[in-house]
Amino acid sequence: MAVSVRGLYFIITLFLGSFFGSIVMLGPVLPLMLLSPAWYRWITDRIVATWLTLPVVRSLRYLQFLVFGVKVVITGDGFVPGERSVIIMNHRTRLDWMFLWCCLLRYSYLRLEKICLKAALKAVPGFGWAMQVACFVFIQRRWEMDKKHLENMLDYFCDIREPLQLLLFPEGTDLTGGT
Repeated sequence: MAVSVRGLYFIITLFLGSFFGSIVMLGPVLPLMLLSPAWYRWITDRIVATWLTLPVVRSLRYLQFLVFGVKVVITGDGFVPGERSVIIMNHRTRLDWMFLWCCLLRYSYLRLEKICLKAALKAVPGFGWAMQVACFVFIQRRWEMDKKHLENMLDYFCDIREPLQLLLFPEGTDLTGGT
């Protein structure tokens, strides 16, 4: 498998951004979690949304476009900014969720997106730390274990009155014959 220099640059940029952002930007806000969960969520969602914007903002001329030559075409039902919603997507590639960021950045609030993903990802340095602080929903892929966790997460968002756009991938990481 050949590794492209541009792909490596893309991954390193995202990793370093998430690693140092988790420590420098999100770390100091953690004590606020105990004092005011609603304010903690408000601040961290905006910090994380700023980081998520990195690959798609126009000021960077779309990192995805510059590095990979990607053009995003958005079709389908529109988003109502600030409305609670469940977003169901195919997961045909490892990075397809990043293309949703283009849509959310343009038509909704990127800060409201929470991704439901496998629990093993929360242990990844940088990315995993940032996703935990961002309150992404980590699941074990066993309904008996996940049902209560999902209920708790949804109750939390209702309690702090924060709209939520929950991204689900029903088929998991990749849809293949083995999965």
